[in-house]
Amino acid sequence: MAIASREGNMKAPREESALVVKLMEAIDAGRFEEADRMLPHLKTNADPLVAILEAEVNLYFCRLEPARERLAQIDPWRLGTRSLSRYLLALGQCHLEHEQWESAGELLEGACCLYKLLHARCHLARGLYYLGMTKFKRGNGEEAEALWEQAKALLIEEETARGDFALGVLEYALGARRLQTGRVEEARALLHSSVRLLDEEHGRYYASALGALGALLASCGECADAVEKLWEAQRILIRYAIGDPLVEVTTTLAAALVRIERFDEAERAVHESLDALQRLGHARGAGRMFKTLAEIYLERNDVARAENAARVTLEHAETLRDDVLRAEGQILLGRTAARRRDREAAEQALSRAREIARRLDDRKLEGLACLYWAEACYAVSPMQAQELIARAQELLRPLSDPRIEQEIERVAQRATSERIKLTPDNKLIFDGNFLPNWYVARETLERFLLKNALRQAEGNLTKAGELLGITKVHVHNLRRQFNL
Repeated sequence: MAIASREGNMKAPREESALVVKLMEAIDAGRFEEADRMLPHLKTNADPLVAILEAEVNLYFCRLEPARERLAQIDPWRLGTRSLSRYLLALGQCHLEHEQWESAGELLEGACCLYKLLHARCHLARGLYYLGMTKFKRGNGEEAEALWEQAKALLIEEETARGDFALGVLEYALGARRLQTGRVEEARALLHSSVRLLDEEHGRYYASALGALGALLASCGECADAVEKLWEAQRILIRYAIGDPLVEVTTTLAAALVRIERFDEAERAVHESLDALQRLGHARGAGRMFKTLAEIYLERNDVARAENAARVTLEHAETLRDDVLRAEGQILLGRTAARRRDREAAEQALSRAREIARRLDDRKLEGLACLYWAEACYAVSPMQAQELIARAQELLRPLSDPRIEQEIERVAQRATSERIKLTPDNKLIFDGNFLPNWYVARETLERFLLKNALRQAEGNLTKAGELLGITKVHVHNLRRQFNL
């Protein structure tokens, strides 16, 4: 009995050691769901490597606080080189998730140096990916792209599951970057390859790659294909409760559905993600979902619900002290006020949004604030509207965003077409410094004259014709044309 007991005690550490190796292999190959199922079997294992691997799994599933706590329990001075490199990489990821860019960069550079010493190409590629993400998040897209290309070159001869996973993640990052800079066909090829390589992972990165591919297809007008991929991405991210990518994917999905006028589905998609984010306690993501709902309601011209969603967005922004969300909420509030023809409230909200955007040095937000301010004031201040549109074009055109381009054209065209305006209180307004289109002006003037002639003639077509010096038949035809 004693001999059997000693043999059992010797066998247990060997089994645990083998399980740790399997856990590491699963993580490196991107099989995080499998890795997550292994962790309870290692709960009593005091090996610091197990704590590091548990933190890696928690980071993947956006369980940031448990990951931070697990890493805080580790004494890095007692780690071997291989465990230390993984520790620095995980801690760098943790700082990256918390937007601590400088410390994240230092930790990730340390991890990369160790992986170079160990000649661990696949792990070095992972380190360069996260280091590139740090550069990208700080606005250094070119540096990020160079690091990702460097990492990709390391994987040329790595024909393993972990190599495929690392390459899939890198091609997703490179594809998203190519899309951002307008290299659409390169982006398309990279993202299709990424989706294929990440199919086994079928989680966070696969869904993110699908989301980026969906965004590309939507930008090319292929909305039906885009929606199919974005729905799948959303389902995966809700299932795994992965917050930040879910916000991005849902925003893109809602925009694609709105473009093909499937408003009910867009609203449903946002509410599904909103419920998931609220269960996660992801307040920032919930705020962005209310912002997206406000945009959908504006597209449906449901001004009351749009205004309510915009105010909830602002409440989240204030609670989180999120200036970007605050500016976005003010823009939405300004747009809803403009729809209610409350020019003063619209200009006040959009002025606040512009001020916040300038403080943040956010050209996109400032440009959108200027654009919608122009839309709110062109009827009474055409000169100011033209100046605002010119500023919006200066700020937004370099972004090469098809949706923003459409908004610029819409507002600019509307401002031009309504340089002559028939107001609800029966006035015809135009400014001789900004001449309207001839045909628009003629139609507006005809509508104005006919409406008032019919009013003064109490609906009598003959009398209305006499007032205008035209025949009864002409009055009848104009009334049908203008549906008066």
